[in-house]
Amino acid sequence: MSGEPSKQSRERLIVPSDELRFGWRKAVGNLRPWLWLCGIGAFLAIVQNALSRPGNYYDHYYHYYGPSHSLLALCIQALQVAVVLAWFRVALRLADDKPVGDLSAKELLAGYLPFLLTHVLVALIVGAGLILLVVPGVIWAVTYASRPCCARPRTTVPWRLCARAVA
Repeated sequence: MSGEPSKQSRERLIVPSDELRFGWRKAVGNLRPWLWLCGIGAFLAIVQNALSRPGNYYDHYYHYYGPSHSLLALCIQALQVAVVLAWFRVALRLADDKPVGDLSAKELLAGYLPFLLTHVLVALIVGAGLILLVVPGVIWAVTYASRPCCARPRTTVPWRLCARAVA
């Protein structure tokens, strides 16, 4: 036990500079699919941003874009989910040391509908969780906010005041 690592542990040591070189070589070697996905994602983000802003400050009051505007924005969001699925597929292929360049759009987007529905379900669950936590929190805050002001000197136990507020 001299404090030096054994031969086996020295072979397993992770050197950050070697790992960075490995990651850089892998990124440069697979740059074309990443650039395509980044370009498509950036274009969809620009279109989504343009759809969410109706114009300058004064146009907002004088122009109504109608339901087609909202439907188009929703379709753009669905396409952005497709780009996320493609990113996952490319990243998993890279992690498995498989070639990325031979992927077609059909392979990248296989299972898109379940992925999209899962994405929507997660958003609904998060939204419901926010409502279920925020609304009771607001109700409790309104109910119990004035309780310290109603405290009487002889009642020193705070939970008795709360019990009276509920009753």
